[in-house]
Amino acid sequence: MKTIFVYKPTIIYLHVCDSLQDIETQNFNYYSESDANSIGTLEYKILQNDESIFNLIIPVNHPDEEDLNFDEIEGKILVREIKVYREQKINVLFEKGASFQPQFVFCGLAYSFDGVFFDSGDGEMDDDELQEYEPLENETEETYFEYYEIKNGIPILLEA
Repeated sequence: MKTIFVYKPTIIYLHVCDSLQDIETQNFNYYSESDANSIGTLEYKILQNDESIFNLIIPVNHPDEEDLNFDEIEGKILVREIKVYREQKINVLFEKGASFQPQFVFCGLAYSFDGVFFDSGDGEMDDDELQEYEPLENETEETYFEYYEIKNGIPILLEA
């Protein structure tokens, strides 16, 4: 049975600003970046014999978030600058009873998933983490922004 992990390598930079007007003028202050840049993904699916058996978009406030403290930016607007590369497909094996959930999340990116083992390139299925993505020559990423108002430690998505 062929099992494939489908994802888009992603980079996230975080910025903060004080108002909606700052969004319009792109007056952002750099805040942080994901420790999983060029390795992790925001969204992934697992296919078995070309049929989806699992799909997930990682929310900005995932319970396993490692490096975002919303209390530090209470009352501000969090700006996520997201750069996404082309779709990748990797052969995987998974343990019986695996949840496929992210094990660690860094600014919304994950690179290790419960019970999933990736092809290490030599035909062995022994890597438990995605490897750093090296873009092809002349490959460009798609860039988009998400905006969240932080209220009571909770990020609330703003329509831009």
